[in-house]
Amino acid sequence: MKSHTMALDAHQSVDVDFSATTKRLLHYIRPYLHYFIFAVAGYLLFAASQPGFAMLMERFVQALQGEFVGGLVFIPLACVAIALMRGVGSYLGSYYMAKVSENAIHDIRCLLFDNIIALPIPYFDKNKSGRLISLFTYNTGVMTSSTAKAITIIVREGLTVIALFAYLIYKNPQLTLIFLILGPPLALIIRWVGVKVKRFGHGIQLTVGELNHVVSEVFSGIRLVKSSVAERQSKGRFHDVSSDTKKLGMKLAKVNSIYAPLMQMMIIVAMAIVMYVVLYFRDMMDPAALIAYVTAAALLPKPIRSLSSVHPQLLQGVVAAQEVFEHIDKEKERNTGKLSSPAIEGEIEFKDVVFFYDEESAPVLKKVSFVAPRGSTIALVGRSGGGKSTLVNLIPRFYDAGEGEIKIDGVNLREYSLDFLRKNIAIV
Repeated sequence: MKSHTMALDAHQSVDVDFSATTKRLLHYIRPYLHYFIFAVAGYLLFAASQPGFAMLMERFVQALQGEFVGGLVFIPLACVAIALMRGVGSYLGSYYMAKVSENAIHDIRCLLFDNIIALPIPYFDKNKSGRLISLFTYNTGVMTSSTAKAITIIVREGLTVIALFAYLIYKNPQLTLIFLILGPPLALIIRWVGVKVKRFGHGIQLTVGELNHVVSEVFSGIRLVKSSVAERQSKGRFHDVSSDTKKLGMKLAKVNSIYAPLMQMMIIVAMAIVMYVVLYFRDMMDPAALIAYVTAAALLPKPIRSLSSVHPQLLQGVVAAQEVFEHIDKEKERNTGKLSSPAIEGEIEFKDVVFFYDEESAPVLKKVSFVAPRGSTIALVGRSGGGKSTLVNLIPRFYDAGEGEIKIDGVNLREYSLDFLRKNIAIV
């Protein structure tokens, strides 16, 4: 349980470089810019349909007042055309945006796997298998669902808000300025939510990794668990980790649940002020234009509310992406050897070999020296933890000796290319 507690505490000091991570995510989107352009074009159609409905309402009211007598059929036809434009735009935008996100996440996922598999063995010693698995399951899943959804909302609803605001400013610039009162309080709420989401989001990633590790460890060693009658201990360990994951998830849900109503309340307050001003100056505005303005204003809360929910989603995706990028950036296994011929005969010599896993720990091997002639069979016998496996792992250079020298056929191991060396070694 000690390692688990450390994992839970680690999230409290997480530092997410939002700007740098977002830019790096956009780098993976760049090869699919043509799909992104198609998506934006689709969402432009979608956005244009919103003020189109307000304009249609203005024409409808004018028709009720006796205008357009000879062209009444065009109003319902225009309604169908606007709905069709909205549907086509939504389809094109959603489809091509999904194409962008799925391709980008596929590239990141493959790059992550390619880089991890090229890392040295000590990396795998320090990182639990469950945590590594969660990078491909939880982290990339969050990146797909949160980041892709956030970008979709930003583009679609952002264009919609711009289109509606442009129409409102065109109809009545003075009245539209009332919506600017939303700016400062919105910024404060977004900042508060951002801090909470970063903290809880990283904590959830750590606990999910621990959860995967516990499950993997228990199931892979189920015979040992049952033979030592450790089922109760395994259950308690899993339940504790699951409980911590649940608590962090509930804290994140609480923040997100508070966020949406606060934003919605502020938008409604602004709408209420607009409604009061409209009613107060009702005699100074044309009824048809007034209906069109109110219709466009009434269409604003939904996209603004959607945009307000983007920040927590995007932060969750960025937190997940940053950890993925950290593992992608790990230093790969060094292959400094150049020798790839002649064929290895098989004589192995250890000369005063000293090895320790880290500088703070005691040496596992101390001044080990022996020669294993070609074709001989050697048995290593000793207590558990005595260094038998470590000694064998030095031969294919899973680890490098701290001191001393290891030779094969009289040549230092470090002079062999890793690929050539390992192809000539069989591990059963």
